[in-house]
Amino acid sequence: KCAQKAVHIMPRIPWVLPRLVPVPQTESSPAFVPIDTAIYRRTRDLGAPNQENPPSLEQEDVNKKKHAFIRSLVGTQKQSILGIPSDDHLPPHVAISDTYLDRVANGKIDVVH
Repeated sequence: KCAQKAVHIMPRIPWVLPRLVPVPQTESSPAFVPIDTAIYRRTRDLGAPNQENPPSLEQEDVNKKKHAFIRSLVGTQKQSILGIPSDDHLPPHVAISDTYLDRVANGKIDVVH
């Protein structure tokens, strides 16, 4: 037997990302790529320090850029089931799941903030 319902207690609202995300399609690339591929190729663009990109942005600005990038990946329609993170000055909390938001919407998971 398994539980009919779960309670998830969280201090902050996470971005819930699917395992695969859409990308602009070209002849040589698929329409969807794994989430880690989409995120890791953007590391340099998000203010991560390296030889080509020294740390020059304030951490708050870097965090806001990270939130904006994640928002561009997942949108806000389905994320609104859980809520849109409003603390974009803090580093984003992220969960990766294809079914979590559906289970919240169906009442299988109760979320407590």
